[in-house]
Amino acid sequence: MKFDPADKHYYFSTKQVLEYEERRAIINANTQNALGILRDVVNIHTFDEEAAPKKQVKQIGKVLHWVIAAIIVAAVVVPAYIGHTAYSVMNFGWVFIAAGIYCFFTKRKQIRLAGTQLNPKQFGIFVIMLGLFFVIPMIFIRRIGTVRAVAVIAGGVFCSIGLMTAANACKILHRNGSKYGKTVLAKCIGYVRFVNYSTSGSAPYVKSAEVFEYEYYGETCQAINSVTTDQTPATLVGTHVKIRLSPSDPFDVTYHGSDPPGIFTAIVSFIGPLLLMIGAACMFVVAKNMPATVAFTAKETETASKHQLTDGYIDRLVNDAQADWEIGYYTVLRSFTDEKGNYVMEFTDGTQSILRKESDLLKYPDGAEVIRISDAKTGKVYMNYLYRDWEYKGKHPVRDQRMIAAETAATEEKASETP
Repeated sequence: MKFDPADKHYYFSTKQVLEYEERRAIINANTQNALGILRDVVNIHTFDEEAAPKKQVKQIGKVLHWVIAAIIVAAVVVPAYIGHTAYSVMNFGWVFIAAGIYCFFTKRKQIRLAGTQLNPKQFGIFVIMLGLFFVIPMIFIRRIGTVRAVAVIAGGVFCSIGLMTAANACKILHRNGSKYGKTVLAKCIGYVRFVNYSTSGSAPYVKSAEVFEYEYYGETCQAINSVTTDQTPATLVGTHVKIRLSPSDPFDVTYHGSDPPGIFTAIVSFIGPLLLMIGAACMFVVAKNMPATVAFTAKETETASKHQLTDGYIDRLVNDAQADWEIGYYTVLRSFTDEKGNYVMEFTDGTQSILRKESDLLKYPDGAEVIRISDAKTGKVYMNYLYRDWEYKGKHPVRDQRMIAAETAATEEKASETP
């Protein structure tokens, strides 16, 4: 990055070691932000005392940031608390998408972090993809309910992120290669400091990078080292070192000094293929073992498609190797809230099932046909599925409660006619 002494996006100094008060002054010169991963995206970087916001404006900005943070937390926590987990996950993903869009279109300057070659637009795309990882599967679950499609979509997002990470690792390896760019002799003339905000939400800290002066085809150039550190810079002012210039930009300089990025590069190089393998597993292995969607014939008008319940899928959901479960078709007599506040679904055979949330009362209306999976010994209900959306494809005997209910009614009617 070309060094500009008049630029207020960073703080220039010839002091190698900063005192604690100087570090705090640099941090306080920035408008603080409380949005975790949004910090590095929406924070206003300025070290211009005159152009810096007034105290009142800073206070308003802090309050606004906390209000936005509270809204985001509420949008994630409240739906989860009332049982709408899908909406909670979707809202969490929308936060990432909004941050990525802002980062993609923002024009503010940004110094690359140590070890990464992602520019602001690439970083924005990366954050957007993280958001899509949370949002898209939830949309499919809420609107379509296709479990297999969710695995495929999630796998696709994993593969996309893995490809971007792998591409970034290849770019790092290329920049660190012995044949990359042109090597020139440069002189360290000082250091720039800027505030970095951790994506984990921890306190901000000051990062440093050397400023080098060198000759490039007879012209004197000054540029900031693309490798930054949160420690004291090892290069002394006045020291001459060999730096590398990017073939496409003579102001894009690289100097690792005594801190080569070998470990970081190895980690990044490993993460990319790992995400690709996870994505492939989701798309092919997990999707293969998930309930599939099968087409109905034209005569079946209650739904256009059904999901399959298999014995293996039910075994995994029950998650109890010793459990002996049974499956049957039941008819809902009524769904109601009892005196204890429980959401109850009562069947025509007199048995009951406790529902998780209030919205399930509408999901299972009176007269609805349900596939119920329960413990064969205790009668404990494990799960319920609407018959119109699911069909059982397994080897367990199916108990049809609808027939039992009809037989019971006929027996009672016959008994009532007996004098």
